[in-house]
Amino acid sequence: TSLSSFHFWDEPAVGLRELHRVLRPDGALLISDWSHDFISCKICGLYLWAAGFPSNDWNIYSSARMRDLLRAAEFSVAEESIYQIELRPFGMRACPRWGMMSFSATRAERGGANSTQA
Repeated sequence: TSLSSFHFWDEPAVGLRELHRVLRPDGALLISDWSHDFISCKICGLYLWAAGFPSNDWNIYSSARMRDLLRAAEFSVAEESIYQIELRPFGMRACPRWGMMSFSATRAERGGANSTQA
């Protein structure tokens, strides 16, 4: 399980391949992270980039890119969703909605087809 940390991984493709290697055949990988599919996350990433933060702070993935990374690591995506959550710092109601994505994946058989169900 990875919750809001995937974009901080230095080498996500290498990390996913290692997770695939150590995951039991009947196990599942669950990833939930910020989603570059939403304008709020794009604006935050742009701000963090302009402010000089390290790339791991602003390198937010889209759901399509996450799907590609999982497939490249030989995972079969069982379920995926993108969704928004409301931000209400200090009880403020006029805040943007934050974009998130969640993926559930299993080990694909080597050489087998990767399928996606939404």
